[in-house]
Amino acid sequence: LGRDRMTVGVVTNRHHFADKLDGVDLETFFWKSLRSCPEVAGLIEHATLRDDILPKGARVGACQDWSSWARETVGDGWAAAGDAAMFVDPILSTGVTLALQTGHRAAYTWLTRRARPDLPAASLWRAYSDYLRGEYGAFLTLARYFYGNNKAAPSWWWTAQQLVNASGRLRLEDRQAFTMATAGFFPVPRALGAGAEVVVPLIQGISGAADGLEAIYRDAGVPAPEDLSHETYALVAPFRLDLRTEPGLERGLVGKLEVYHDLVTETPQMSHRLAATPARIDPSLAPVVAAMQRCRSVPELLARAQALFPERDPEVLARAVLGLVRVAAMKGFVALGGEAPATLAAVHPESRLLRAPEAPEVCR
Repeated sequence: LGRDRMTVGVVTNRHHFADKLDGVDLETFFWKSLRSCPEVAGLIEHATLRDDILPKGARVGACQDWSSWARETVGDGWAAAGDAAMFVDPILSTGVTLALQTGHRAAYTWLTRRARPDLPAASLWRAYSDYLRGEYGAFLTLARYFYGNNKAAPSWWWTAQQLVNASGRLRLEDRQAFTMATAGFFPVPRALGAGAEVVVPLIQGISGAADGLEAIYRDAGVPAPEDLSHETYALVAPFRLDLRTEPGLERGLVGKLEVYHDLVTETPQMSHRLAATPARIDPSLAPVVAAMQRCRSVPELLARAQALFPERDPEVLARAVLGLVRVAAMKGFVALGGEAPATLAAVHPESRLLRAPEAPEVCR
């Protein structure tokens, strides 16, 4: 890059690319594609191609499937960060940001492990892997949003509302939702957690949404625990109870992470939800979390919990179970009432990371 040099590219569907290249050389396709866009055509009217940048003097190059995921992100004595872990289409030039961010988290995970030998190392590093999936999952959602729409503006507006304002509780115009979606705020600003007091005003400024955003912190969009005792629910994505880690409110100055137990999913299409509504859950409730995924109603789950913990106070246990159901619904892992959304399709069937979940068993 320089004062008189920049990269210019074309992104298109693979099948469209193959059809257009039938009998046409790559450079001709490149110029035709650029000149077909009025906003770009004027910018390149006097531009020429360089032959000293690409290998073998090529002036135009092409590649496909450049997004990548490591099969494993941690191992004995090592942890992957940045592009070594995952690489998603660089729409917002996120490479350096994610490299520093994930490198920081890996270092603090290591420091936390040294300071907390009471914590299982495997779970602590699995929390780091979950963090990676959550961060990259948000950008992958953003990339699919950009490339997955047709040219009709209403399609972009509708998709933006589904991503940012799925519950419909925010008073957002379509264009405001689009601005927030293109800024990468998934799934809702509630996922910003401790940084909300800083970021929410910024979102309001860039989107023009003068009010309504704070309401998502007052209204979870899910009934109160005491109103869930007769609900049915459907599993949207399998999940587990495991360690989660986050920088503390001191902004990481002590070199350690806050550690707690929360609900976590490995379903790739739900990875952008991992930062949503953090909850601190009693680890002894892990058997109830497992049973929740085999049951389809709260009364059934309450009965199962009582059988698992017959020695516990029934009222205290019931409150804990109802709280779990509410957290799972707020995170989007279960759908209260009715049917769950259509099975999340596999994006890449050959990839372990992107495999669709298996059907759960029926509760017994």
